[in-house]
Amino acid sequence: MPIVMSKAQKLVPEHGYYRSKLKQNIDHKRAVARELLSQNLIHDGDPMVLDAGTSVSIAAELIFASDLKNLSILTHSIAVFQQFYEGTQGGGHEVLLTGGGFDQNYNALYGKVAESAYSAFNARVVILAISGLTALKDLAHEPGIYCHAVVETRLKEILFKLPTDRRIIVADYTKIGHVDSHLFGTIGEIKSNVLSGGDCLITTEPPADTPAEEVRLFRETIDQLKEWKVNVYAIPAPQAGASASESGSPE
Repeated sequence: MPIVMSKAQKLVPEHGYYRSKLKQNIDHKRAVARELLSQNLIHDGDPMVLDAGTSVSIAAELIFASDLKNLSILTHSIAVFQQFYEGTQGGGHEVLLTGGGFDQNYNALYGKVAESAYSAFNARVVILAISGLTALKDLAHEPGIYCHAVVETRLKEILFKLPTDRRIIVADYTKIGHVDSHLFGTIGEIKSNVLSGGDCLITTEPPADTPAEEVRLFRETIDQLKEWKVNVYAIPAPQAGASASESGSPE
C-alpha cells in the first residue's frame, strides 16, 4: 500500500547521480515544465503518476505552484514528495509515496513494494522521465526509450505500459536522438501507446551552438516520432540563465 506522510525530511543527497543531473540544463527543464502546464495537459482532479528524475521534480514544483486543484499523485520520487510538503500545500492535492527501498543515488524508492503500488493505481496522467530516446536504427543500438540505471529499469517498464489516458515524456534536447544504458520501451510499444492513448513528448530545441551531428540526430528522431503520430511539443531553446532569477530554481 502507498505511504502517506505528514512531513518530509531533507533527503536530497549532496552527491550522486540525481544531484549531478539537477545541475544540468536547468533552463531547459524549467521551460519544458512551463510548456507542460501551458498546454492544458493536466486537469483538476486528475489521478497522476509522477516518475523520478530531475525533469519531473522540476515539473512538480510548477504543478504545485499552479492553480490546479485536487490532484491525486502517486510517486516513488522523494524530490517530488518534498516539492509538495515544502511548498504551500494549497490546491487540496493528495500526494502518496509508493514505499520501497530508498536509493540515495537516485533520490527515489524502488523494489517490489513500489512496483505493486503502481500496479494498483488507476492513473489518468503519467509523467515520465527518460535519459535517452531514439527512433533511428543503427548496428549498435535498438531504437526506443532508455534509462540510466538497472535499479530504475523495472519501474520505468511498468510506468511505460501502465494503462492511462495520457502519458507525457518530459526531456530536454540532450536526451533526444541518444541512447543510455538500459532500454525500457521499444518502438513497437511507442506505437501501441499512441494508438491507445494521448502519448506526447515535451522537449526543447537544441541551442544555436549545438554541434551539427547532434542537431541531425534530434531532428530525425523528432520527425520520425511525428510520423508515428506522437504529439511532439518542441519549444525554442531558452536563453542561457533565463531561469536563474526565478524563485525556487535548483542550485
